[in-house]
Amino acid sequence: MTVNRRILIVDDEAFIAEELSEYLEDQGFPCAVAGTGADAIARCRDGAFSHVVLDLRMEGVGGLAVL
Repeated sequence: MTVNRRILIVDDEAFIAEELSEYLEDQGFPCAVAGTGADAIARCRDGAFSHVVLDLRMEGVGGLAVL
């Protein structure tokens, strides 16, 4: 059985999301990035993630609504 270690990073500040993604990928964790809450919900429906790093304060669909 293989373990999914893919991480979804959700942040409306692209610089933060990309820097965190790059760091985690350097540590061996594959990542995907979503820039909005709505995008995060869609990505969770389409793919499996073991963890989600979620910005709680975003415009539109906020982090608490995604959670």
